[in-house]
Amino acid sequence: MKYDLDETLNIVMERKRGLQIRSERRKLFACNLLVLLLTIGMFSFIVYRSSGTRSYESDYFGGFMLAPEMGGYILVALIAFAAGICAMLAIQHYKKIQDIS
Repeated sequence: MKYDLDETLNIVMERKRGLQIRSERRKLFACNLLVLLLTIGMFSFIVYRSSGTRSYESDYFGGFMLAPEMGGYILVALIAFAAGICAMLAIQHYKKIQDIS
């Protein structure tokens, strides 16, 4: 025989661990890619919303952020906050699964 039983088991376990590491790296890459795409999407949406002309001297309701034209920025901020929370929860869930195995 070329290998005895212990050497064969060690080789199989090393290969299995290598496959697990590659699988974990792929999942982490997918999570990072999702966060990157969400960030680019939010940035693009902000640029799209801010491309129009505005008259800031027309109506103020107590502050700059309460001007009628600022509703889109507030919406983008809330969506970005919610996306950040979702990404954080996904990462925590992934780390919890990693610690269990």
